[in-house]
Amino acid sequence: DRPPGTCRCLKSNFGESYCLLSPCYLHGDGRKPYHGDRHPDIASSGYGEDAFEAKERQCRTCGVIARCLKKEHLKDALPGMD
Repeated sequence: DRPPGTCRCLKSNFGESYCLLSPCYLHGDGRKPYHGDRHPDIASSGYGEDAFEAKERQCRTCGVIARCLKKEHLKDALPGMD
């Protein structure tokens, strides 16, 4: 549904918030990478349960209540890759 390529916004790509996705080195506006909260679907994220915070909380980017990735994973280049 969305056009190919990237819009390179700081917090989203064509309206799809980076907080909903697993970390990727491409996320960000081209100058500054996105390192904010992330709460991807646990089953398809590429991370195990232990990579997520134990309790749900409000995402500081979109406001959704979810289990967010722990701080040590927010700067991963790809899931499981520092």
